[in-house]
Amino acid sequence: MEEAEEPNTTKKCSPINTNYQHHQHLLQHSNRIGYFDQNHFQNYSTLLPLPPVLPLQITVTPTITQDQGFRSKTHLQKPPWKQNSPPLATSPDTDPTNPSVSSVARMIKQKMVEDNLVDLSGALPAYDGRKSLYSPIEFQSNSLEFFISLPIHSGKSLLSINSQEKHNRHKLFRINIKLVSKFDGKELSSYLSEETGDNWIPLPQDYLHALDIVLRESPMGKCIPVGQSLYSSSMGGAKDIGGGVVGLRGFFQSLRSTQQGLALNVDFSVTAFHESIGVIPYSQKRLKETVQRYRVYSLTEEATENLLFPDRDGKNLRLVSYFKDHYNYDIQFRNFPCLQVSRSKPCYLPMELCVICEGQKFLGKLSGDQTARILKMGCQRPRERKAIIDRVMTGPFGPKSGIQGSEIKIHISREMTQLNGRILQPPKLKLGDGGYLTDLIPSRYDRQWNLLESHVFEGTRIERWALISFGGSADQKSTISMFVNQLSQRQKGYADFKRIAETSVGVVSQCCLYQNLGKLSSQFLANLALKINAKVGRCTVALYNSLPSQIPRVFNPNDPVIFMGADVTHPHLLDDFSPSVAAVVGSINWPEANKYISRMNSQTHRQEIIKDLSTMVGEILDDFYQAQTRLPKRIVFFRDGVSETQFYKVLQEELQAIKAACSRFWSYKPPITFVVVQKRHHTRLFPNQNQVFDENIPPGTVVDTAITHPREFDFYLCSHWGVKGTSRPMHYHVLWDENQFTSDELQKLVYNLCFAFVRCTKPVSLVPPAYYAHLAAYRGRLYLERSDPSSPFMISGSTVSRTAPPKASPLPKLCENVKKLMFYC
Repeated sequence: MEEAEEPNTTKKCSPINTNYQHHQHLLQHSNRIGYFDQNHFQNYSTLLPLPPVLPLQITVTPTITQDQGFRSKTHLQKPPWKQNSPPLATSPDTDPTNPSVSSVARMIKQKMVEDNLVDLSGALPAYDGRKSLYSPIEFQSNSLEFFISLPIHSGKSLLSINSQEKHNRHKLFRINIKLVSKFDGKELSSYLSEETGDNWIPLPQDYLHALDIVLRESPMGKCIPVGQSLYSSSMGGAKDIGGGVVGLRGFFQSLRSTQQGLALNVDFSVTAFHESIGVIPYSQKRLKETVQRYRVYSLTEEATENLLFPDRDGKNLRLVSYFKDHYNYDIQFRNFPCLQVSRSKPCYLPMELCVICEGQKFLGKLSGDQTARILKMGCQRPRERKAIIDRVMTGPFGPKSGIQGSEIKIHISREMTQLNGRILQPPKLKLGDGGYLTDLIPSRYDRQWNLLESHVFEGTRIERWALISFGGSADQKSTISMFVNQLSQRQKGYADFKRIAETSVGVVSQCCLYQNLGKLSSQFLANLALKINAKVGRCTVALYNSLPSQIPRVFNPNDPVIFMGADVTHPHLLDDFSPSVAAVVGSINWPEANKYISRMNSQTHRQEIIKDLSTMVGEILDDFYQAQTRLPKRIVFFRDGVSETQFYKVLQEELQAIKAACSRFWSYKPPITFVVVQKRHHTRLFPNQNQVFDENIPPGTVVDTAITHPREFDFYLCSHWGVKGTSRPMHYHVLWDENQFTSDELQKLVYNLCFAFVRCTKPVSLVPPAYYAHLAAYRGRLYLERSDPSSPFMISGSTVSRTAPPKASPLPKLCENVKKLMFYC
C-alpha cells in the first residue's frame, strides 16, 4: 500500500488508487415494510436494485379468544397472547420486544399466510414482529379478518413437572388487517440520484425502514433481536462470562443511503444475555459477585412456607398446601422467597419451579472480569472479522437466507464494497530538549513516538507535592519509596478523592494502582509524568508547523481560533433517577491550540441536548479573552455522542445556543463550523488482499467517497493504529460550516489535532476537543455519584427504580485554582 499526500479538492475529495474493502453498519433504526412494483429497478453496483414503488403497508391488530370460556380482548399496543395464568418463567411484562412473545406472534403470522394465500393474493408479506405487515402485492381487500388456531402449552403442564404428559390446547386468535398507507419508491430514487441538483429532498425514512424489515424477515425468525443486531447461540455458541451472564455472537444489519446508492451494512457483534437456567442457581451465581443486600421488586418479603393467598371465596390458602393438593408437588426450598409476578394482586411462583427465559439481554453493569471476557469475544483481527461477516452473508441467518428479498426482486451482493482510500501524512511535531526545541516526524508504522530521549514541549518544576497511599498490602507498600524516587527522577476511593481534591481542597492529583507500582517501567513512569505535566498547566507536544501555515486559506496567525468540544454522559440503563452530565471544553492558546479549559453541568435525566450550552460557551469565551486579550476569530465546534436521528434537533438548538453566547459580546459574530463526531457505529474498513490483510488500516486512512452521505459533508478518518481487534474509524459529519472548509482542509486539521493529545505519545482515535469533553463529562459524573451516598442518585447494579426522575442535582463547584487546568486528563 502506497502512502500518498491528499490531493487538492474543494469538497468531496478525489481518491488515489489505494483499494480498501469495506462493510458498513448503520445507526438508523428500521420499523416497517410493504408492497413493491416489480417492474422498475435502478441498478447500483454491489447494492440493492431499487424498486420505485412500495404500495401498501398493513397493520395487524390481533385479538385473542380462548376456547374454554375466555372473553375476546382486543390489544392495540400490547400483544394479544398475554395469559391470565402466569407461565413459570421470569420474563419482562408483556412486551413486543420479548423474544418469547415475538415468537408466538411470528407463529400466528406464518400460520395466517399458509392458510390464506388466496386472500393475500399469493404474497409472502414481511412482518416487523409487532403490528405491521408489508407486501409487494396488493391484497384483494383493504380490510381483512382471519381466525387462526394454534396449539399453545397450558400453564398447568408447566406445573406438572413430575408428569410426562403434555397438555396442549388450541387457542383461537382473531387477526384484523387494514390498509394504512402506500409507499412510492420514486422518492428514494430521487433522493439517491443527482437529478435534483441543489433542491432539498428529505430522506424517505418510512420506505427505507420498510426495506429493512423485508431483509430482516428471515433472520428475525431464527435469531434474538436486540436493537439493530441479531444474535444466536448457533453462531459460535454461548460463552459463560460468569455471574449468570453469557455472551452471544451475532451481527449488526441495517440499510443506509450513500453516494453509491442504497447499501446494506453488516458487522460482527457480541453482547451479554442472562443465562437461561433455574432461578435458584441463577441467583447463586449472581450473588457470588457481591456482599451487598439485593432489593428486587418481584421477590416476596415472606418465605415460601409462610405465604398465604385468597381463593375465589376469600379463604386464605397456604401456598405450600396449594401446590401439594393441585399439582402433587412438594416445595423444597420453603425458606426462600417466592417470585411476585403481578403488580396489582398476590400471584406467587416458587423459585425452584422457574427458569430465566432465554434471549433476555443483560442490562446490568458488567463486572471487570465480565467486561474483559465479553470484549475478548468481540476482539477479532481484520482477517477473522471479515471472514465472520462473509459467513453471515452466505449463511442461514443472514439477510440472504429468506425468500422475501427475492419476492420483491432485491439483489444483495455478497461481496464487500471496494473503496478507494487515501493516507494522510503525519505532521512534524515540536518537542523539548534541555531547554531547546527539537522536531520529530512520527515515522513508525503506528505513528508512535517516545520521550525516553527527549522532553515535553513545555514542562515545569513542581516544587511542592505529596503522595497519599490508600490500602495496599505490606509487599505493595514496600514499593512506594522506589516508585517515588523513580517518578521524581523521571521528571482507591478514586471518585471521592477526585471530588474532594478538585472541589474542596483545590489541588490536582494523579492516581495509579498498586499493581502498577511493581512494574515501574520507563513507559509507565513517562505516562504518569505526561498526565501530571498537563494537569499543572503545561503541554506535551505541539505541531512544528502551525495550523495557519498548514491551512492558510482559513487560519491566520494573527486571528486566533478556538476549538471546542462537547459531550453528554448518561447514567446506567437501569438508573431511572440520575441526571445526565454535559461538558464543554475549549482551547485557550493560539496557534498551538493544545491547552483546554472545561465547563461541566448536570441536566435532566437522559437529555441529550445540552441545556446550559450558551452559558458554558460564554464562560469559555470569557476565559479565552483573558488569555488572548481578544475573542476568537473563528469557532470550530466538535459535538460527540449524537445519532443521525438527532442531527438536526441538536444543530437547531445548540448552534443557536453558541450564537447566543457570542451575542453577549458587542458586534461579535464569528463564523462557526459545527461537526458531529460519531464513534459508536459499525463501519469497518479492511485493506485489500494485496496488502498485509491481517493488519489494520494505517493511521491517517481517510474515506470520503462511496460510503459517505449522498448529499452532505462527511468523511471517515482512522487516525490511530489498532493494537487489538479491528480498527473503527471515526465518522465526522459537518452539519454547519460558515468557515467553508474543504474536505482536504478539515481532514488535515482533525488528523493533526489528534497528534497533540496530552496523555500519550501517539495519535488518538478521536479528535482531542471531543475526547477532552468526554473525559470532563465522566469526571462530572464521578462528582455527582459520590457527593452524597444517601441521595437517590446512588444505585447499585441490582437496584431498579421506575418512578419519575427528580430534578437534576447540581454539580459541586470547582476551586478557582483548578478551574482553568486540565485536571480531568
